[in-house]
Amino acid sequence: KSLSKQDIQALKNYNEEIRKYNEMTDDAVSPQTAFYKCLGNSSSAAQKLARDANGAAVSEKVLVGATNQLTFAQKASAVASRVMGTALKTALNIGLMLAINAIIPPLIAWPLTDLGVPVFIIIHPLLRLD
Repeated sequence: KSLSKQDIQALKNYNEEIRKYNEMTDDAVSPQTAFYKCLGNSSSAAQKLARDANGAAVSEKVLVGATNQLTFAQKASAVASRVMGTALKTALNIGLMLAINAIIPPLIAWPLTDLGVPVFIIIHPLLRLD
């Protein structure tokens, strides 16, 4: 399962707490406390990564891979969204064009047919009659 931005940040925070523990700083907490403090509200996938590290920091390689996977997914989602938006706009434009073509020509042709004017010349002025 992929990690969210929040999961990745929580794992980075967890790694920072583990670093403090390993360096025995004054504000260090145990790995178990760091787990609950940083990953208590994270996804099960993020929690599993920390558990698999057995009290050590989660590999930076894993975090970079998760970040790259998330970035790729976001880009793919943005591209799909743009494609869908373009398709929707195109469909609406075609529908509008068909509606106008169904409504306008009869409105133009109706008064002219009584005058004996060839309607196709008015509706399609670029149509050649050669």
